[in-house]
Amino acid sequence: MGPCFDFATLGIYQSRRDGSFVTANAPLAEMLGYDSPEALMTRNLDEIYDVPGEREALIALYEPDESPHRQEVRWKR
Repeated sequence: MGPCFDFATLGIYQSRRDGSFVTANAPLAEMLGYDSPEALMTRNLDEIYDVPGEREALIALYEPDESPHRQEVRWKR
């Protein structure tokens, strides 16, 4: 990612289809209670979503056209 990603005040991440992280920024790690982005990235997104199946529902929402959507989710801290 670029400088905006590194200096953003919001939590940002990219992931693979299998739920593994490609990258995550420090605000996201802090928001979820991790000491660093690297510590967060040892986890899988399936472990972080609070509602079972919610991640799969989001993927189904994005896959048809891959355009951005605003969506709120609950994650475990």
